[in-house]
Amino acid sequence: MRYLCFRALLRAGFALAFRSLRILEIARMPDGPTVLLMAGRVRLMDCLMVVAGLEPTVQCWLQAELLKGWIPRLLAWGLGVAVVGPEEGELPAAPAACFEALSRRASVLVGGNPAGAESTRAFPAATLAATLALQAEAATAGQLGVSVVPVHTLRPLSWRGDAFIYLGDPVFAEDYGAERGEALSIQASRLQTALAAGCRRNPFSLPAGSVQHFLASLAGLLREDVEEQWAGRREWQQTVEGFRLSEFVEDWCQETNLLDPAVLARLCQAMDAYDRLRRGYWLDKFEREGGVWFRSGLRRMLAAVESLAGFPLALYGLVNHFLALMVLAAAGLLRNRDQREPAAWAARALIVLGCYAAQIAGIEHALGRSAAGYYAPTLPLSGIYLWRYVRRLRRPGRGFTAGVWPWTGEWSLRRARQRILAQVNQYRDAYADWLGVPH
Repeated sequence: MRYLCFRALLRAGFALAFRSLRILEIARMPDGPTVLLMAGRVRLMDCLMVVAGLEPTVQCWLQAELLKGWIPRLLAWGLGVAVVGPEEGELPAAPAACFEALSRRASVLVGGNPAGAESTRAFPAATLAATLALQAEAATAGQLGVSVVPVHTLRPLSWRGDAFIYLGDPVFAEDYGAERGEALSIQASRLQTALAAGCRRNPFSLPAGSVQHFLASLAGLLREDVEEQWAGRREWQQTVEGFRLSEFVEDWCQETNLLDPAVLARLCQAMDAYDRLRRGYWLDKFEREGGVWFRSGLRRMLAAVESLAGFPLALYGLVNHFLALMVLAAAGLLRNRDQREPAAWAARALIVLGCYAAQIAGIEHALGRSAAGYYAPTLPLSGIYLWRYVRRLRRPGRGFTAGVWPWTGEWSLRRARQRILAQVNQYRDAYADWLGVPH
């Protein structure tokens, strides 16, 4: 009962955070007892997605490093998670709850460090999954038919995005534990090798061309940052000619694409946003230096005046449409550029009109019908002006502030570049810690 209540809470939370939670290749899920092995670099969120997505009861066996903090520990208590701490020497024995779940032909989820982590004291998750499957198979003289299924997850790249769970090809423990008199560790090693191969076939990995494009963009970003730093030191004669990324950064990128492609996808999105910002900056600079629009002092003065005088009206429009914007964001219709079909626009229009009706009814209830009559026309008018104000601000070269504060473009460009480099350094240092390499 406790498990069902906590799983219902998880599903409700994911329904608010995700547009959908899709399970791919569900037909590969065996009917018998199954050990679900979390592939790649696992976080607690990935394990909770699997628990919420699969209908049967899932018994979790997670390493202690995934349960740091009181909220993860509360979820572990509610879901009946069995915890394995960092062990040295002897391989930890699987808890009785895992064997009991397999005997009921249910599923056991094993999550923790991916195979190949040299710096951690804990055993890789593939070793734990292989040992559990072989022990359960040996305890029943091969009657259970335990299988191990690698599980890949992809968390949404933005709020109200789609989350995916991919089930790999099942590996049956009986195919690796048939040798009589053979030590369990040897059988587990063979099974772990097969599981590692399945875990490294990540369906969510970016294509090789996209990875190479990201590395080239990262190298260009670093060149820009170094050039800007050296430009302020006139006594320095160094140039960035021949500059290239280190092999360690390239290895980190390739390994991240296999173990945690969502990280690389977010960095690629940030890089694309930076490229758009840089193109807008150079277009703005070109128009400021030679554009016809900027040659007119009257136009520049009118733009500056409207930017100041129109700000209160734009702010009023933002207040009027705050409720509608929140509802659109919760429904995933605010910035989803992929949803350009008529049905999506019809849904947006209905949401906005519904919010208008609710706000007008609220004003009528609070201030009377006369105030509501004066307030109603201001809703669409302030919305149109807010759209125009934001559009002009975001339009390269001809925004209200263009030519008035040109240094803001350079500051925004520098800030976006430093943010991307800080994220890259953070992920690279985490990869170095995972390998046990000093940095």
